[in-house]
Amino acid sequence: MDEKPLFYHSLEAGSRVYEFEVRRASTGAKYLVIKEVQQVDEEPRVRGMIMVFEDHLLGFRRAARAAMQVLRKTRAEQRPTDVAQKSYDLASIRRNYPRAYEKWTPEEEAHLRELAARGSSIRELAAQIQRQPGAIRSRLDRMGFPMPT
Repeated sequence: MDEKPLFYHSLEAGSRVYEFEVRRASTGAKYLVIKEVQQVDEEPRVRGMIMVFEDHLLGFRRAARAAMQVLRKTRAEQRPTDVAQKSYDLASIRRNYPRAYEKWTPEEEAHLRELAARGSSIRELAAQIQRQPGAIRSRLDRMGFPMPT
């Protein structure tokens, strides 16, 4: 397990760092490692770690998505419901993204899949599909499509 990972990405989140690695086991199977690292006495220490083998990724992804939906619902419940207190204005959003908050059509999804497969960035996809970058990310995730940068 001392070999270089096949993939590595770190995400800084305040005093924590989340490290994502894809590695290959001695059996040849690939697996995902997610670590939470914190500085303790000026030394990086692994505070938590999970390993998910490739044959369990689909179930892991479903469970993670369900947990994230609960988190989103909890955040949405905490938001003000008074329209006057909204932090955005639909008209101003639609000046930049005319299709914002409209129902996705099968044709739009096919166009999104085609553009993403060509390697378009999220920003480019948002401009071409005329939707916010967050909507593009969410739809690609829902479609199970790899996330472009």
